[in-house]
Amino acid sequence: LVFWTAHAHKRRKSRLVQHIDSIGLMDRALSHRERRGQLETSPVASKESFIWAGRRGYHIMIVPFASNLDLVRELVQSYRDAWRDAGHSPGAEQIQSSLHCYVAETHQDAMEGFRRPVERYIEVFAEAVSSWAGQQSSQYAGYSKLVDAISSLTAEKMIDSHTALVGTPDEVIEQVQFNRDLIGEHEPSMQINFGGIKEREAFRTLELFAAHVMPHFQKPAAPGAVSQST
Repeated sequence: LVFWTAHAHKRRKSRLVQHIDSIGLMDRALSHRERRGQLETSPVASKESFIWAGRRGYHIMIVPFASNLDLVRELVQSYRDAWRDAGHSPGAEQIQSSLHCYVAETHQDAMEGFRRPVERYIEVFAEAVSSWAGQQSSQYAGYSKLVDAISSLTAEKMIDSHTALVGTPDEVIEQVQFNRDLIGEHEPSMQINFGGIKEREAFRTLELFAAHVMPHFQKPAAPGAVSQST
């Protein structure tokens, strides 16, 4: 059993940073020909973590549904600024955005198909993070708020807040564009088989997205094309 005290958090974070930096040094030691991938971190709600990743030239994955889009936009911008200020090539940074995705031929089918599995997903996720409730640690600032954010999620909130891609292909095109306008060029890292979704539903989402949504996003977003408010 591991007891998550503030002191333990501090030790674990220190070791984690050391390990990540060691991996980064090994990656930079490889020639371009030898490289197999680029180090990616997953900051959650701490501006410090986003700036840290940007300064070191690490790519990131974000989880918008665990926060709110105003904060997400601010954190992503702080990452891009830190990346550029550290001397890394502007635009070379890569951002993955974890988004649940459910696409169907009709709006009603999409809404009804999404609701049950995502509610199951939220239930399991909330249980997993419940151990953070009441915990306070300067080393993991914002994690206590994560518990409340996850526990209060609903399918409707995720759709209304544009933190999930749900609907017909045309509706999902608008949702992808909204996120693109908000945080700039990024890679949607789509969850399509969550909460016990049937295989045929997951494949339908994949096929509809590939056939009707992806063709609309073949050109990179214009540099600096980021909204200032939601």
